[in-house]
Amino acid sequence: MPTIEGGVGTATDIAAWNGGGYAVSESSENKEEAIKFLNFMYQPDKLSKYGWENGVGMSAQDQTDYMSGSETELQMQFVDAVNNATSVSGTPINDCGPSEFKTVIEIAVQGVSNGSLSVDEFLQSLAEACQ
Repeated sequence: MPTIEGGVGTATDIAAWNGGGYAVSESSENKEEAIKFLNFMYQPDKLSKYGWENGVGMSAQDQTDYMSGSETELQMQFVDAVNNATSVSGTPINDCGPSEFKTVIEIAVQGVSNGSLSVDEFLQSLAEACQ
């Protein structure tokens, strides 16, 4: 995320989502299979490992055990960012409000990250979501 002059955070602070929860509906047609899948995938050596190996997800944790030497440039940039982080948050701000705020901030974070929103536009969208 871009830094703000005079702000508290630095470019090496990481807002990481450390946790979450998943559920299976009582009325699910495939309830037992879904529970088995979640119990399998969310073991510490599964989701993060598979995401890393396939380049589709990267946990904010040490990926050393999963590295093969054929990592992409993006994966190595991610490793450098995590290894050089000055802090890693617990619960990011998008989880600190109602669902409408979560939707707005997640879209706005994407926009400011890819350059389609300025920092001022990002902050304005959050301000509007809080009203």
